[in-house]
Order: sequence, then C-alpha cells, then structure tokens
Amino acid sequence: MRHQYTSPRALPNAIIALVALTSGLGFGLVGSDQTSKELDRLICSSPAPRPTGLSSEDVLVADYVVMVNPAPLNWNVNGSLNPTLTLTRGQTYTFDLTAVSAAHPFVINSNSANAGGTVYAGPSSATTISFTPDLVMPATIYYHCQVHFTSMVGSISLVNPAVLVGVKVYLEGSYNAGTPPMRDDLRTGGHIPAMEPYTALGYTYVGSSGGTVAPAVLAVTGDNAVVDWVLVELRSNIMPTVVQASRSALIQRDGDVVSTDGISPVAFNVAAGTYRVALRHRNHLGVMTLNGVALSMTATTVDFTSPAMSTFGTEATKTVGAVRALWMGDSNFNGSLQYTGSGNDRDPILVNVGSTTPNSTVSGYFGTDLNLNGSAQYTGSGNDRDPVLVNVGSTTPNNIRLQQLP
Repeated sequence: MRHQYTSPRALPNAIIALVALTSGLGFGLVGSDQTSKELDRLICSSPAPRPTGLSSEDVLVADYVVMVNPAPLNWNVNGSLNPTLTLTRGQTYTFDLTAVSAAHPFVINSNSANAGGTVYAGPSSATTISFTPDLVMPATIYYHCQVHFTSMVGSISLVNPAVLVGVKVYLEGSYNAGTPPMRDDLRTGGHIPAMEPYTALGYTYVGSSGGTVAPAVLAVTGDNAVVDWVLVELRSNIMPTVVQASRSALIQRDGDVVSTDGISPVAFNVAAGTYRVALRHRNHLGVMTLNGVALSMTATTVDFTSPAMSTFGTEATKTVGAVRALWMGDSNFNGSLQYTGSGNDRDPILVNVGSTTPNSTVSGYFGTDLNLNGSAQYTGSGNDRDPVLVNVGSTTPNNIRLQQLP
C-alpha cells in the first residue's frame, strides 16, 4: 500500500557492526536473561527506520492534497488544475479533502463524462480518504465533482506494479484443522477494523502508508473470508535486517494473504528481483524466508504453511499436525512470547479484562485476544493466558520465545 518508496539507506556503522557480529544467529527459546532479550529486540526485531531525504534513485508519489479552484471551477490537486494522476495498482494513496466543502463532493469513478458508472471512492468532502486501485480496474479511470462534473474532472492512469507475491500462512490462534483451516470469528463478530491496526501499534511502513478495507470485502464468507490484518515485508536478500518495502494485507480463512480488495496478490512497487519475504501479525510471532525469493509481475507463492519451507532462525513457526503456523501469544507486539517477568504477555490480558475481575470476558478487537475469537479472557476454558505458557514451555515458564526475524 503505497504512497512513497525510497531506496534503502546505509545503516549507521555501529548497527552494521552489530549486525555483522550477530549475522546467522537465530535463537528460539532462551532463558530469562533480559539483557540478551533486549539486545536481540534492538538489532533484530525493530522495523527499519524510514529514510530521510531523497536521491535521484528514489520514486516519490506524494499524498494528494485536493482543493477547489474557484475560477475557473476546477480541482486543484497538489497545486495543478485537473491534472492527470498516475497510480500503481495495488498501492494505497491518500487524498486529503479537508479543504473540499460539501458543495463539491469528490468521486473516483469509471465514467469520463460524469460522476456515474462504477464509483470506486466517494462521494467525500471535508475528510481524508484512501484509495487502492486493484488489478481489474480499467487502465484509465476518473475523478469528478459529483455536482460540477463537467469542469471539475481529471483522469487517473493505472499502471501495473513491478512485484506481486502470494503469501500463504496459518495463524495458530485461529487454526482449527478444518475446512477452511482457520476461523473468522473476528469478522463474524464485526470486530475487524476498516483501518489497518499496525500504524497504531507503532509500526513504520516502508514505501506505503497503511490501508483500509471496504465493508463488501468483510462481507465475503467461506474460504476467502477475512480472518485479520497482517503485514508483508520485502527485505534485502543481502542484508535482511533492511526492510525495502512493507504493506498491510488481509489473511483469509484458507491461509491466503491478499491485497485489501480481497482478491489480488500483494503488490509492491519495487524493482523485480530477489528478496527475503517476511510475514508479521499483531499477536503472533513473525516469520521470514531463509533464502531470497525471485519476485516479478507474475505472482510468486511463498507458502509458510508447508514444512518444506525453509525459514530464518530456529523454530520460526510451530508444527500443528501436518502443517506449520505462526506462534500465538505476542499480546504486546514486541516480538517475543513471555509468561513471567517485566513486559510479559500474560499481564496485559488481566489488565484488559479487569485486574479485580479476572473471571470477566471482554469482546472486541484486542491484541490480548490471542485465539482470535473476538474476546479477551484470562481464566476458564479457551482463555488467552494458557497459550502463552504452552508456547514458552509449560514446565519452563520463565523461558522467552523470540521472534525469528533478523
């Protein structure tokens, strides 16, 4: 989901030195040594910082600030009147309409002559909207004023992205070994937010700016029903600590990870080439391919559910029957599973349900809802606390399981 892509910058020398010293090290379970944990988190788990400044190698597509030009009555988009916009399919763009009054509702649609036909976004005014062109829209679409469509009109050229990736993954929390193999309780309970959750969790996107999902996508049932939001990252094959592009996506009940249209593979506007592919979730431990994957405009499948998939680190995923799934239990999205000690994943569940009412259950969209059933629960059958203990080791509760991302 894109509004900006910048070439990765060199890491500071001190960090490069740390990476060099620790390259190839992947730890699964460790003891409760907090120093070791914090060092690993510092150099291995934090998102890459967004680069500052631009070079001639960078591609910059700014967010669009839309205003009304009174005479002649046109749209003013980033200082130009009714300009032609070029957008990449599968990427998310932000249109700032806060200066647009209700007298000039902004619409993105398929008709050139008026604001009718297929409406892809709007009508909107006095707000900010996001728009993600998909792979099936016409090559040229339009933006209009719903009222003054003869003079307030511009065209949008859609171009194909350079890279498509088709990730498949199972989340342990919602896995049920049935058909389809994951539950969609968050969707059926109406808990999945329209806006991706990772920005609010402090994640910094590279080459994109979050994203939204339409109600129609969340209304789909069956194999393609949405389970939750996830993150897909493309990392440098040579230095996989460097995130070269990232974007939010949707995971479906059959494990497919798709764009926010609920259909298309996940698209990135980066050069075709070889990347490490990583998948992250807000309360499961992330995973990354051990080797680089050749990516192009033809969607490449990366199947993390298969035991044959080589992944970075040690025990990066959990064996569940004949398949593999992401480890559940990271209630605070810090890249580790921890049952005891400072920053553990058990206490937030108790706080969420009420420290003085541990037997309570609260419904909603929470990081503490580890089994993704639409509620946080500290005690009783199906609670969210026990899986943390199981995944660090029932007889070794002081252990810490670390996310296997470099």
